[in-house]
Amino acid sequence: MSRRRGARLPALPHARTFLRVLSGSSRINTTVAQRIPGLNWEPKNRLTSLKQVEEALDRLISSHGEYCPLPLSVDVQAELFPEVIHARTDRRMQREKIAFNRKMRREEKALEHAWLLRQNLLGQAMTELNFQSPETVNAWYTRWADEFDARELAQGFWQWRTRFTSLTSLDWLRDSDEPLYNV
Repeated sequence: MSRRRGARLPALPHARTFLRVLSGSSRINTTVAQRIPGLNWEPKNRLTSLKQVEEALDRLISSHGEYCPLPLSVDVQAELFPEVIHARTDRRMQREKIAFNRKMRREEKALEHAWLLRQNLLGQAMTELNFQSPETVNAWYTRWADEFDARELAQGFWQWRTRFTSLTSLDWLRDSDEPLYNV
């Protein structure tokens, strides 16, 4: 109403109102500064003036706690606007959770990709085995033994062996769980 008549707002209206509610006076002094929650004002402090504190307080209150300029500490912001601090903490925790989940998915995809590549390579070894004869199977095994453990090649080998009746004498090696490199 008074603005329509051309009246100006007083300087630092938010800080002045806050100080009036806090101490009954709209002006800041050392006693009032020491009563501001989280400020921890020292009267001998020569680095900042009470005027700077008052300006920063006005900026903090006018931004609803979103902006906390110096010389105010985050403690003042936390005391006067705890919901802002909690919201920021929640957002930070949510970002960390999302980042962790992304990292886990990337690692899971990498492991799955490596496993699929290994399975494809094992499939290639088994396909090559299908084109081997009992005379050339040793060369096949030598080629793939560096890539795979004997246990990984054993199932395909024993299945391949059933195609050749001349190799039925090897059944006792399979039944005794003899490693493939001994066969």
